[in-house]
Amino acid sequence: MATAPPASTRGRWRVTTGAGEGGWVQSLAFRSSAGSEAMVVVRFAFDAGSEGPPLSLMDTVVKGIEPVGGSGGTGGVGEGLTPAPGG
Repeated sequence: MATAPPASTRGRWRVTTGAGEGGWVQSLAFRSSAGSEAMVVVRFAFDAGSEGPPLSLMDTVVKGIEPVGGSGGTGGVGEGLTPAPGG
């Protein structure tokens, strides 16, 4: 697995269903870098069939997670947002 943000906890499971090829789910949790006690939780659900994305994409996304104000900033939801005062 990819290197997750510091002090993170993650779990990845294969899900089987009564029909179809099932899928993969992953949850990743780590403390917010905004200086609060808040946790950030990232959840994935990928189809395990041939139509689903490669499982390695989960690792790619995790490697791209950066703290607010990090050196990345390639866009996406939340780009340019700043933490609220006091939290």
